[in-house]
Amino acid sequence: MAGVSATVNGIAAPLYYVSPGQLNIQIPYETAIGTGLSWAVGNNGQVATYSFPVSASAPGIYLQSGNAITP
Repeated sequence: MAGVSATVNGIAAPLYYVSPGQLNIQIPYETAIGTGLSWAVGNNGQVATYSFPVSASAPGIYLQSGNAITP
């Protein structure tokens, strides 16, 4: 993870996993719903940006057969 950072609309996004081909981040809770959001990833001085929409969502808990709880 050394040297890697991510921001969403200028707000630091927590990193969960970093590899040469994948980056898992958490979208900050302060991120507004809508379009035109900017994601920036920095890696040792190099920065890449990407714009994307954000939609409202909520976690769900479901029951499988046999009443086993599953996300």
